[in-house]
Amino acid sequence: MKTLGVVDPQRGSACQDCINACHKVHGVARVKKTSTIPLFCLHCHPDKASCAKICPTGAIREDEGTLIGYEDACLHCRLCMIACPVGMLVIDEEKKSVHKCTLCLDVGGALPACVDAC
Repeated sequence: MKTLGVVDPQRGSACQDCINACHKVHGVARVKKTSTIPLFCLHCHPDKASCAKICPTGAIREDEGTLIGYEDACLHCRLCMIACPVGMLVIDEEKKSVHKCTLCLDVGGALPACVDAC
């Protein structure tokens, strides 16, 4: 199931509730702060996503239309971070793996934590 998230910059308050909710659920924020609005993964089409295409181990794979990063296959090479056009992959230094927004599909959320917190 492909989902689209839209951020209205006029409604952004720079409160960081979305970032904090993401960090609470995943242990690392998969959302980045800009001056006024949060920046999210673009959820590129799986066939065109530069992060998935460049990964030498296939650690970023499609699951139900959304790209998911699989920790067990990640080499921590950071090539996906370099390839991402918006820089939305983050390193979990503790687990030594790369994370990207999954719209909370990996934790079974009905709504992404960021949306629920907004």
